[in-house]
Amino acid sequence: ECSGRSVEINRTHWEKLRKLYAGADFHSAAFLLLARYRILQVHTKGGGNQGAISRAVWRAIELWAEQPVIEAFASPLNTLASKGRYHSAFADVDC
Repeated sequence: ECSGRSVEINRTHWEKLRKLYAGADFHSAAFLLLARYRILQVHTKGGGNQGAISRAVWRAIELWAEQPVIEAFASPLNTLASKGRYHSAFADVDC
């Protein structure tokens, strides 16, 4: 919570963010990330502007490329790539 504003996140996504984050102030970065993505949501529970591929398609692409690939237009909340292998709209807190 910040200035009376709060954001929600499930435990699985919280743990994923914690694992991906490399900065010093995780809680502040997590709040900023969640607040920014909340603003972009089409409705209150989110997911309205996603055009993601499934994990099976992701694996097929990596098999085809014969190497790990970098995911463009992802966030730490929905990336299928590992740390440092995705690009997001908010690089200041999405690392």
